[in-house]
Amino acid sequence: MKISKDNGSVKISLDTRELDYLGLDFSDFSDASPSAKIFLAGVISMLKRLDYADLGTNISIKVTRTENSLMIYLTPEKGSAEKKEAYTYALYSFSSPEPLITFCKENLKKYIDRITVCELYQKDGIYLLRIKFRYANSTFLSKKDLKAGAVTGELPYARAAEYADLISSNPLKKILEL
Repeated sequence: MKISKDNGSVKISLDTRELDYLGLDFSDFSDASPSAKIFLAGVISMLKRLDYADLGTNISIKVTRTENSLMIYLTPEKGSAEKKEAYTYALYSFSSPEPLITFCKENLKKYIDRITVCELYQKDGIYLLRIKFRYANSTFLSKKDLKAGAVTGELPYARAAEYADLISSNPLKKILEL
């Protein structure tokens, strides 16, 4: 399956081998079969989760057949684009409270209005500071402020909450009051 952006639309190309593997053919899309609907819902969900394209809520779907492939065009209808905020997920680790406190005071204080979640966890003697930053553009956080060695991304961010013990649901407020 090849996925690309094409003038505001998302273009998906499936060759005959891929269609056979999925158990789909052109008639499934023209008849709006359940298997085609499930396939399209999965692809649209994946594209939205990965922020590949801003498809919005109302999507026009056009399916065409070529000699040995199926082309699917997903186009957002006018006015259906969702206003979404973008986030940076960061996970910081510290061996003791002192460097954690210093880091928060020196680097995070100026971003307090952009922090939507700040939680402190502990696992095997390591302190994990889990932060979700809201931002308008991707450059508001400098590399220095993100701290070399910070782990970014949703998966490690989620895993910290899953495997470590919560110490505080708002440690930044408490730290900045020190």
